[in-house]
This record gives sequence, C-alpha cells and structure tokens, in this order.
Amino acid sequence: MHPNAFLQTYRRLDLQPQIFVAMSFASAYEQRFQKIFKPAIESIAISGTKLSAYRVDNSKTGDSILTDILNGIAHSQMILAGVYDSLHLPRISGSLFAIK
Repeated sequence: MHPNAFLQTYRRLDLQPQIFVAMSFASAYEQRFQKIFKPAIESIAISGTKLSAYRVDNSKTGDSILTDILNGIAHSQMILAGVYDSLHLPRISGSLFAIK
C-alpha cells in the first residue's frame, strides 16, 4: 500500500461505536467471545450509543484481513485483546488498551 493511501485511509479521527476484539478465531474460544466478551461490550454505551464487538472474522467487507485489522484498530473506541501462549492457553485475557 502506498504511504499516502495508508494515511488517507487510516489517519481519520472518526471512531466507530465499536470495540475491536483481537483474539484467536479457533472454535475453542468462540464461546468465550459469545458469552463473555460480546455481551460485556454490548452493555457499554458512549453518549447514548451502544458499542458493538468487532472481530475481523465476522467482517463482511470483502477486504483483506490485514486491511480489516488496520481499519478496526484505527477506528474503534478501544481494543480488547486476548493474549495466548504457544499452547493456546489463556495467559492474559481481556486486557483493554485505549486508542485515540
């Protein structure tokens, strides 16, 4: 991607009413997303607008996964990241990082 195209695409300040969820797509973690992360995120409202959980495997844009990841990180209110060790066991799960 040309640097100018990158800046025009991702360097906007318009944040979407969503939290970017960075976690494993493995089916073993789907229940954690559906029963813990998603309901917790959807219970949050900012200025009266409810947030949604955005995970790139649920994206319907048709773009590449890298584009969806960069766009999600750049334009989400926050990031919820599940960090796993090499055995795919949760080491730290649900760390929140604010982005602006």
